[in-house]
Amino acid sequence: GSGILCVLFRESLEIFVGTEMGDIEKFDLVTRKSMTLKHHAKGVTSLALFNANRSLVSSGRDGIITVWKCHEGKVLKTIVAEESLEALAVCDHETKACTTGENGGIRFWDLKTSSEVLLRRKKYSNVLDITLAGDVLVASKVEGDVLSLDPKDGTQRSLTVGNLDEVYDAKVLGRHIAIASNSNDVRILAPTESDIWDHSASLSGHTNVVLAIDVGGEFIASASKDKTARVWKFNEEESASSLVFIAEGHTEAVGAVALAKKQKNQPSREFFVTGAADRTVKLWSLGSNASVAKKVSAVWTVLAHEKDINCVEASPDNKIIASGSQDRTVKLWGRSDSTLIATCKGHRRGVWSVCFSPVDVVVVSASADKTIKAWNSTNGTCLRTIEGHGAAVLKVLFVSAGTQIASAGADGMVRIWNAREGSQSAEIDAHSDRVWSLSAISDGDRIVSGAANGTLRVWKDVSERVREERLEESYQRTLKDQVVSDSIRNQDWSAALRGAVELSQPRKVEHIVATVLKSDDGLEVLHQAIKELCTENESVKKLMEFCRDWNAVGGSVSMVAVTHGILRVIFTSIRMDRLAEIFKASSDKAILEALVAHSRRHYERVRGMSSAVSFLDFTLHRMLSLGEVKDGARKEKRPSKREVEGYRRNAGISEIQFSEMAQKRQFSALYEGVDELRREAKQQSRSRRRRSESVVS
Repeated sequence: GSGILCVLFRESLEIFVGTEMGDIEKFDLVTRKSMTLKHHAKGVTSLALFNANRSLVSSGRDGIITVWKCHEGKVLKTIVAEESLEALAVCDHETKACTTGENGGIRFWDLKTSSEVLLRRKKYSNVLDITLAGDVLVASKVEGDVLSLDPKDGTQRSLTVGNLDEVYDAKVLGRHIAIASNSNDVRILAPTESDIWDHSASLSGHTNVVLAIDVGGEFIASASKDKTARVWKFNEEESASSLVFIAEGHTEAVGAVALAKKQKNQPSREFFVTGAADRTVKLWSLGSNASVAKKVSAVWTVLAHEKDINCVEASPDNKIIASGSQDRTVKLWGRSDSTLIATCKGHRRGVWSVCFSPVDVVVVSASADKTIKAWNSTNGTCLRTIEGHGAAVLKVLFVSAGTQIASAGADGMVRIWNAREGSQSAEIDAHSDRVWSLSAISDGDRIVSGAANGTLRVWKDVSERVREERLEESYQRTLKDQVVSDSIRNQDWSAALRGAVELSQPRKVEHIVATVLKSDDGLEVLHQAIKELCTENESVKKLMEFCRDWNAVGGSVSMVAVTHGILRVIFTSIRMDRLAEIFKASSDKAILEALVAHSRRHYERVRGMSSAVSFLDFTLHRMLSLGEVKDGARKEKRPSKREVEGYRRNAGISEIQFSEMAQKRQFSALYEGVDELRREAKQQSRSRRRRSESVVS
């Protein structure tokens, strides 16, 4: 009745099950017998076979490793680990057991001596699970990373990065990338041929989350929530690092750091600058021969802003320091004496990023008000405001030798702008969450973006390739258009129609079909041309689309003739099953539905017109018949006026009354004739409607 924690299958058709109660249940699938192995006091978390499957080793949350004899279920050996164990693997030719537990480390045990060997529990941390895969010991970590270890000595072979958590900052360091990702360490990643990021090194030392980093030459600078900044030297060839400077002095979390730019006449970088939530900007000296870790003091400190400082940056000549804050301003400071050069005001919300142009006296800023502003770095005047982001702009940098600006937003979009004109050059739907970091490789040939969803992506600039493809496409289109014109001139209607359809030129198709229909054998020529064209499904779709659009727009009589001429040829040339196959997609069915709706509407109109014409025809016919009757009546003998007058006097009727009686008789006869006409017209209309519906069906 207890829960199952692990299951192990033995080749002799036996199953071992570890339970939460600390028991191991053994089931024989051949004899259908079972056995309970009792020794652990708490849940059994992992099982492994060794010694040619004759021995079983188990680990439990009671901190015990137990070696069993499989056949008898007898305990051969007990090893006390003194920590709750979660995973176990047998390695190194079945001589060692490797475990991980509540402390998150990896420990190795000699199965013969029952002693711990290869004391590496402090080297690895946050390990969740461990297993043997061939000749490699694979361990998974809490943060999603996967460790590959040598089972003999426990040394790390590689570390594959899994989930980076929230990427706060990322900088390109030669062929490596340094990232700050909601961790106390700065991770150094190296891309592989299989597009998987390998963990090359970790820069450890901070006691809280690293918020920002900067790189320059051999230096890597980091800023952390632990109120300090640190500077490391990193050797790319050996993937080795050493801590050289520790900057202490801020009273709140340090959220921004920037290294000085390399100058031609200086062998190394002179300083780095930090900004923190304590609203101060500090400049620190790197010194000339920094080889061992030492604490440094700030050269100068200024109370720079009224709210948290989000970003700092040094100008290309290292003479100006720019800082951006939540107080919606960008401030420019003199590097030598910390004097305020200018205050750039204009943003309506906090400033998240600043960057100097490498070629102009311009600094750009990115703000939560969805805009990017360019400022004169000498006097702080606003030169241009770039709008286009749909959410807060979190990062901005110059690329392509200062001719373009790359920016990233809280909506996951990365945009490329023309630096001089402020127009958008490209738009990338980069991530599904906030993009906190952007870094350029080879001056913008590739861009690395990191987001809050833990993804790190590299984008390649393909604008030149796209431009060449568009030029080639335009050239080919011009050639095809010329071929269509030549075919029309030579009256090669099949080639002309095919070219116009391929180029998606409905007006030219209409002109060609209208011209063909004007000739004596136009319908036959059109039938042959469209029949040749209808061998391709895409051409049929395009022709039907043209007909749908022409029906929707309406137009001249010639356009109607063109539309019905094309539809007539298509429906008489192509089988219905093939048409159904061509238009089976839901998007394509909309074309047929529009054509059917148009045809049904006009069918109803024509049917109503046919009924009206039938009634008119019948009325005229009957009127002619009445005319013939009237002519015959005239020929009959009529009473004379004297006879009529005598009849009136004998009846004692006045002249006025006699006149009214005569008019009533005439109108009554007329009404009876009209009613008869209507009844006969309705009867003929019904019979014609029945005949037309039978023909349509």
